[in-house]
Amino acid sequence: VINLEGSSLQVDSIVQLRSITSKCRGLRHLDLSGNNINPDVQSFFLGTLMGCTALTHLNLSHNQLGGHDDALCALGEVLRKCTRLTHLILKDTELDNGGIAQLQSSLSVCTNIQHLDLSCGRLTPFGAAKLAQVFESWPALSHLDLSGNRFAAHPEHVDGLDKLGAALSLCQELQRLLLRDCELGHDGVRRLLKPLSAALSPPPS
Repeated sequence: VINLEGSSLQVDSIVQLRSITSKCRGLRHLDLSGNNINPDVQSFFLGTLMGCTALTHLNLSHNQLGGHDDALCALGEVLRKCTRLTHLILKDTELDNGGIAQLQSSLSVCTNIQHLDLSCGRLTPFGAAKLAQVFESWPALSHLDLSGNRFAAHPEHVDGLDKLGAALSLCQELQRLLLRDCELGHDGVRRLLKPLSAALSPPPS
């Protein structure tokens, strides 16, 4: 376990961390949240994780990843290598629809994910549709936090909520779904929960 939450990492400390993680092949838990890494060095920062293929828990929350193509590309490479991940925390990383689209193929490889936190992001129903495609390959998903996104901001993509609900209805291990402050409204809640309700209903006798 390495916990560097809120450590205000700078380039020199990132270099040291990279040296350590390259030797810690058995590292399973890594918390780098709350470091507000300068966008200019984010891809180098994420490069510290390339050798951590045994990771099961990764927390990158409160770092500005969204909108920075180099950082998202580097994160995608990390996810492709860290296929043992069960917990991925990306809270308040400014991830938007474009960011999820960029990460979609990499996330789909992480089929062991049980806990995903994408709260306080910038996702709309369009991004929800992209997530739906990912969740189709995540049978173990049990905890999902999408609170604080913007699922009613773009009504033209509202069918993304139908797709998200349909995908989640296939996640038979799902125990906790958090959607606080998502601007869903009555119609959004109905679209999202209808497929889930159908999946949970007992078959006719």
